[in-house]
Amino acid sequence: MPFAIHLVLTLVAMVGLRLFGVDDRRRGGFVFRIERLAVPREIRGAFARGTLSAGAGFASSGVLTATTGLFLVRYLGIASHTAIGAIVCLIFTCVALGQLLTKRVSARWAMPGACGVLVLSAGLLAWALAGEVLAPLIAAAVAVGLGCGVCMNVGLSTTVERVPASLRGGVSSAFFAVIYVMLAFPAVGVGLLAIPLGLREAGLVFAGVVALLAATVGASDLRASARSQT
Repeated sequence: MPFAIHLVLTLVAMVGLRLFGVDDRRRGGFVFRIERLAVPREIRGAFARGTLSAGAGFASSGVLTATTGLFLVRYLGIASHTAIGAIVCLIFTCVALGQLLTKRVSARWAMPGACGVLVLSAGLLAWALAGEVLAPLIAAAVAVGLGCGVCMNVGLSTTVERVPASLRGGVSSAFFAVIYVMLAFPAVGVGLLAIPLGLREAGLVFAGVVALLAATVGASDLRASARSQT
């Protein structure tokens, strides 16, 4: 049933894009072609920071969602599908809130601040896994969502919105291709690493990797902002 719902929604989205698309070149008829992923030279630095920060947020959510279900069942004795789904739902609800929050945060501090929140979320997840505690897991879900939402909005505003309309399709596709790969990698990696190490240990390894990535991107953005003001 869920797959059927996804298929229907995909068809609705395709019809909507066809009816309300803004690309004038395609109004003469339906054209199917593979768009080349391209990033203009002048925004490549911002693109790298934007995709890596948003990717760190998606990777954090990948680690969290990959570990939450089995962690709740095996270590906390919570087998309720509703409880597991509620934590995942909380992540994506906070992603939406983070996107709204971006408008109220200073442009200079939005990405470094969000990366700091992602580092905090990794620490909370590590605490939950190591101590077998539920509360920091819930807090980690909130932090991951907020940090991911802000990073994604800032990344889009510093990349896709900075190029001519004719290039936005390629830049946007490249942006989301990178962040979805970064979402999938830890989700799959946790499962593979859990076989030799165990679920908690695999989650701790990837939480550390995500924290290091987020801290590096946040520091890089701060340096780039400082250079632009000198």
